[in-house]
Amino acid sequence: IPFLTYLHKKYPNFLFKADLINKNFNDVVNGESNKNALQINESAYKQSEKIRENPNWYTVNSSVNAFFLDPRNYLTEQNIFVFEDLKYDKDYNNYGTILKNIFKGTYLEDDIYINYFLTAGTYGASPIHLAARVIQEGGSNSSYAAITGTATSTGGLKYKDNNLDGFYNYYNIGAYQDGNTSSAVTRGIAVAGGIIDSYEGTPWDSREKAIIYGGKYIAEAYINNNQNTLYYQKFNTSDNAHFPSYTHQYMTNILAPASESLNSYNTYIKDLNLINEEFTFIIPVYKNMPEEFTTHPIVGDNNNNLSKITINNEEITGFDSDVLEYEVYINSNLQR
Repeated sequence: IPFLTYLHKKYPNFLFKADLINKNFNDVVNGESNKNALQINESAYKQSEKIRENPNWYTVNSSVNAFFLDPRNYLTEQNIFVFEDLKYDKDYNNYGTILKNIFKGTYLEDDIYINYFLTAGTYGASPIHLAARVIQEGGSNSSYAAITGTATSTGGLKYKDNNLDGFYNYYNIGAYQDGNTSSAVTRGIAVAGGIIDSYEGTPWDSREKAIIYGGKYIAEAYINNNQNTLYYQKFNTSDNAHFPSYTHQYMTNILAPASESLNSYNTYIKDLNLINEEFTFIIPVYKNMPEEFTTHPIVGDNNNNLSKITINNEEITGFDSDVLEYEVYINSNLQR
């Protein structure tokens, strides 16, 4: 409550909705076992030392799952957008301006691409969400293999002797490593080419088709099926979801929702100063949640006991670890 009160006072048009979920928090943590990964080397975060996907992607342990599942850990200005309702609003007139800002300095700020995203949004997903997803997946980088259309420039990518030239996958749909591909990106391009799996409009042999049909897929598969927040796309835990719990989750990267929500915050609040806009946030509330906020595993030396305090190379005399305040006089010509 204190965190939401702070946010509401600073942004009075923010709307917070509780999604009361009939699941125990510990059961949800267990349900997400083996579902999530991080690109890390820190053993305290890993479930095991077995690499899940190159390079350096490991399955995270239950403590990490619990930390990212706990909705209280997102109740900050930067992270609240992980709960933003991502449905398309046909009456909202500022999408184009925001998209321009999101893609500023990249080839995607051109009007032709902006219109692709606006068209894609009409199927049900906010164009801003689609743009943030492209940023997250690397599609704003013009040399990224999944959107170059010239796979031979990356060394001649193939899938079972099928050349992957001319195909685009801006959202990395179907991009995960399997036994038949050297990388998740390779599989994603094969999906875009209609070589594996079946998606509307494939082969996505133009950037227009990849952006529009990929956006339509995200809308119809996720947004329109009550996985309409970044949190629920990563953690399919709501009682209102169409697909069974812990299945049909968009990405394995457990950090992705927080990263995308930061992109949204930077665009909405820092860049465009949309502090008076009405944003709706759908926040899950589980049964029997821990009394205290869940913390991530502690790494390194966790001994934070002070033995002394030194200021400008002079040690404070009479230091006592139980004393919380000290008064020190310094010369007025000292720089801060």
